[in-house]
Amino acid sequence: MLAIAHPGTRPSPILGSRPPARRRRAALGDLLRRRREALAPDAAGIATAGRRRTPGLRREEVAQLAGVSAAWYTWLEQGRDIQPSSEVLAALARALRLSDEERAHAFALAGRPLHDVPPPPPSAAPPLVQAVLDALTVPAYVSDRAWNVIGWNAIADQLLGYRGRAERNTIVNVFAEPAFRTLFPSWHDEAAQLVASLRRAADEAPEDPVFEALIERLNGYPDFRRLWARHDVKRRGATRKELRHPTYGTLVFTTQAFATDELRLVIFLPDPDTARVLRRVARVRRR
Repeated sequence: MLAIAHPGTRPSPILGSRPPARRRRAALGDLLRRRREALAPDAAGIATAGRRRTPGLRREEVAQLAGVSAAWYTWLEQGRDIQPSSEVLAALARALRLSDEERAHAFALAGRPLHDVPPPPPSAAPPLVQAVLDALTVPAYVSDRAWNVIGWNAIADQLLGYRGRAERNTIVNVFAEPAFRTLFPSWHDEAAQLVASLRRAADEAPEDPVFEALIERLNGYPDFRRLWARHDVKRRGATRKELRHPTYGTLVFTTQAFATDELRLVIFLPDPDTARVLRRVARVRRR
C-alpha cells in the first residue's frame, strides 16, 4: 500500500520522491563522505601527530588536497545545488584516491561527461605489463600517454639506464640531456619525429592537461620551439634507430610501438650484429 504524504509533511525518502537532480547530488555527497571517511591520512600523503577523533580525512583536508575551499566542499557533501566542474571532480577523485570505476560514478552523479577529463597517467607499469616486459629477450619499455617511461626490462635498463635516471620522459630527455645528443647520431631526426608525434597526440586530445603541461615544459628549449613551429604531424610506426652507446658501441634496432589509450609498449628489435652484442651483455649481467 502506498503512503500518501499530507500537505506540509516531508515525503518519505524510501519512496525515492526527491527530484532526480537532488537525488544525484545527495548520492554524490554520500559517495564523497564515505570515501573521505575510509581514506587513511597517510595514504593521502597527510602527516598526522597523535590520535584523531574520527577515522579518515577531515573535510578541510580533502578541500586542501583538491584546491577548493572547505566551505564549498562541505556544501558538495551536503548535496547542495552547486555544479562542480569536470576539473574539480577530477581533483577530488585524485584527492580521495577513487578507483576508475568510482571516478566514473562520481562524474555520472554530477552529470558531467567523463571523457572531458582524461584519467591521470599511471605511475608504474601494471603487473601483467611488467611481466610481459620481463619475458622479452630484447630491450623494451612502457610509457604513459605523455612519454613518461614507467616500466622497462633489464636489457633496456642496461642500455638506457632507466633505473638511475631522475628524468624518464623520453621527449624531455632528448632536448634536455646532452648525453642523448651523442646517443642518437641522427639526433635531429629523432627529435623531429618525437615532436611530430606529440603534436598529433595533442591534436587528438586538445583538452588533456597532461599534454598541455608537457608542451609548456618543453617550450623552455629553443630546439623544441623551432620544431614545434613547423607544425609537422605524424603517427610513429616502425622506425630504424641507431644508438651510439658509450660502452657497447654502435647498436642498430627497428623499434615498434604498440599503444592503447593509456600505455605505449616500445620494443627494440636488434639487427644481427646488435643481437650478438646483446647476447654478450646478457651473459655479463647473469654473472
